[in-house]
Amino acid sequence: MKISKNNYRILELLKSGDDLIPSSGIKSFPQNSEKIKRNYKYYNNIFSLLKKGVIEKNKIVCISKPFFKAFDENKKVAEKLWNLRNEVESEIGVLLVPDNLSYFYYIDNNKELEKVSCIVFLFSNDIFLSFLELSYYYDSIKNGNIMYINKGHSFDTIENDESYNVTYTIQIVISFILFKEYAEVELKYLDGKNTKRSNLNNEKIVNEIKFPIEYIDSTWFTTIVHSESFKVSGHFRLQPYGEKLAKRKLIYIEEYEKNGFIRKAKIENKE
Repeated sequence: MKISKNNYRILELLKSGDDLIPSSGIKSFPQNSEKIKRNYKYYNNIFSLLKKGVIEKNKIVCISKPFFKAFDENKKVAEKLWNLRNEVESEIGVLLVPDNLSYFYYIDNNKELEKVSCIVFLFSNDIFLSFLELSYYYDSIKNGNIMYINKGHSFDTIENDESYNVTYTIQIVISFILFKEYAEVELKYLDGKNTKRSNLNNEKIVNEIKFPIEYIDSTWFTTIVHSESFKVSGHFRLQPYGEKLAKRKLIYIEEYEKNGFIRKAKIENKE
């Protein structure tokens, strides 16, 4: 996967002092243009603060295509994570997903007030697709999932579709943050300067934007098959022993050859 100004052009604004609207050349769909024009100062101010926070925190995360596809298609997992939304930590960052989509987000979890406030800008390359500002209290789940949305400024390109959930963008962001916290993930860190290229699970990763990227994949959804035997390198292990195996001792395992195996996806193991 290549992360560059050509497929995530909105990231160019991290390097420039341009406003989001209108000087950056960011585009929008006709049905949203009037609202954007009317509220452009509001979007510019929030985006400017968000951009500053992203640069300070170096918080740009990119999700692999196989991982995103598996996650997006598994509604059961997404639903479980969304029901844990009260546990999300305060965070500011950018989430890059396949098909050139980027989520610029801000999450504030006020544990004293038991209230979560969220803002999400969604872009497709250089097209401004949606803006969502909402808040909810911890008891929103038991009270029918009540969300307080800033309707005067929030919009979405497909919001007139009756089947569309207006909170979808924040669900994506929070679900991924929680998945990263609770499930096993594999990651590569590419600083965009000394480290621009890497590989993860046979996928080539190229970072051309000169900002640090955390690239994430996971085998949590994937059944892995090793049909041929393979060598296991010598390694140390804490070996359980004694009554009820309550004690541990450090032992060294010599290199050996292991037969093929099938490891089920972790999601299957949790069914």
